[in-house]
Amino acid sequence: CIDTPNGYLKRVTDFVRQVRDLCGDSTFIMVGNVVTPGIAADLFYAGANCIKVGIGPGSVCTTRIKSGIGYPQLSTILEVAEEAEKINKRVLTNKRRMYVCADGGCTNPGDVAKAFVAGADFVMLGGMLAGHDEGGGEIITKYEQSSEVMQHPEGK
Repeated sequence: CIDTPNGYLKRVTDFVRQVRDLCGDSTFIMVGNVVTPGIAADLFYAGANCIKVGIGPGSVCTTRIKSGIGYPQLSTILEVAEEAEKINKRVLTNKRRMYVCADGGCTNPGDVAKAFVAGADFVMLGGMLAGHDEGGGEIITKYEQSSEVMQHPEGK
């Protein structure tokens, strides 16, 4: 997975192309995050198999707060999945197809169901799975409430 908070940078598309050239068609490449169909298509044609969509909806994501940039997650999934469907019809004879991975914004099982209904092939979960004994994170107590420390994707 080529994980970046800004999949719109030209160097991300260039890097996807380099990884595809280096690894060949046998490697499954996931890249993101983006929120618009156009760049999702560009990343697919550069060599990605799966596009992670969502900027700002995750429980530990601070992008919307710090930069004021984001897009409603369900709208993102619907729009990028529609583009993926068009692309997949065109490349049907090719071995590769475009997958969509909804990244973030799920706080209950209904959100996961909505993501799949909207067209996501995969749904990433973080906060829904955190805070359990099996999570492996350090338990901290603040204001008489216990919670598990979650690792931020960027390591912060």
